[in-house]
Amino acid sequence: RRAACARLSDTLGRIEWPAASQLTMSAQGPAHAELRQAMCEALLLQYVSEAAAARAPEAESQTLNSESKAGLWALEPFLEPVLKRFRFHFEGRRETNRRDKPEWMFSHVCNLLRMHAPMLVAQVQP
Repeated sequence: RRAACARLSDTLGRIEWPAASQLTMSAQGPAHAELRQAMCEALLLQYVSEAAAARAPEAESQTLNSESKAGLWALEPFLEPVLKRFRFHFEGRRETNRRDKPEWMFSHVCNLLRMHAPMLVAQVQP
């Protein structure tokens, strides 16, 4: 799992995720092909792991199931830098972390979705 996620993180770093421009996001190149390959490997690994957990004895199955319930492994490398930036702005004593201005957080999330949706739809979803 760690190796598959590390490969995916490296590939995302090469395409400058999450700061990729619209031009970079729409470009087709070796990094995008490698991104798709790394995503497929992580998804396949999780699928095989969950299938093995379903066939494993009870004690071993509980360990494997606790890992797989965390969500899609392939999405973790996508979320790490986005969550890091979110936490920077909206946790702690930053001026952007104001309880009387929840619209700042909402606006930030909406902007992230708008900015990254084209790449996720074009490169990740297929």
